[in-house]
Amino acid sequence: MVPQKVKLKSERENFFRNTSEVRDEINKKRQSKLDDFLVIEIDFGTIYSSVAWATVEDFERDEINIITNWSNNGREEPEVPTELFYEDGKVSWGYDIPEGGDPVRCFKLLLLRDEDVAEEQRQSKAFFRARKLMRETGKTATDLVADYLRLLWQHTVETIHLIHSELDISALAFHVFITVPAIWKDYARKAMEKAAENAGILQDRPISPTALAFVLESEAAALGTLCKVGHKYGLETDDVYVICNAGGLTVELSTYQVGELDPIEIHEAVTGTGN
Repeated sequence: MVPQKVKLKSERENFFRNTSEVRDEINKKRQSKLDDFLVIEIDFGTIYSSVAWATVEDFERDEINIITNWSNNGREEPEVPTELFYEDGKVSWGYDIPEGGDPVRCFKLLLLRDEDVAEEQRQSKAFFRARKLMRETGKTATDLVADYLRLLWQHTVETIHLIHSELDISALAFHVFITVPAIWKDYARKAMEKAAENAGILQDRPISPTALAFVLESEAAALGTLCKVGHKYGLETDDVYVICNAGGLTVELSTYQVGELDPIEIHEAVTGTGN
């Protein structure tokens, strides 16, 4: 099955690069038979994170690769804990955190102002622990997120190179997508962008600058679901869907209306809400 074209529309599209632009580039590459394009998607969650990626050749085969091999984990898992552990000037992450270590969690929420964090989250032990670490180390919320993304990114690039050892990774143009909650305000998204930059994700590449875009978690969920099972339920123009994005600590509701079917186009019908 050939992957369906996808177009996003929302009131926030001035901040987010439309994913249809990347889809158009992929289609051009497929027509010209060039394989110098790599799409990497990072789902940076409060509790767990995950990474998916694909080359143009992978898109030709309708194949998306999900990283499941994590350091010091005896089994394959589609997700890795969003945790950091600092000791003696060194930082470890995910499954690399030593047994008995007291990792910092929920640091993603530190990118938000206090008034934008739900009361129960602000009062959680994990939130207090993260705040305490910031005071002890002098790090900012952006620093913590950058530390995690840096290690996640390094593992991602190493994994891609291991699987596609025949490819010259340096010769590939990178297009990176990072998911963010729909209810996040612009200041938080910009802080995430700065963290990605500090993590080395946007470092110069020989072939072209790395393109970074942000995708709303609820829109990604809506599009993924509609592209996969929409035909089964008779998807029609003007249909309205409510998406519940229930994460480890945060929950948000978003409502989308179908604009077109080919390619599938959705737009936000009602402003999202959540905590």
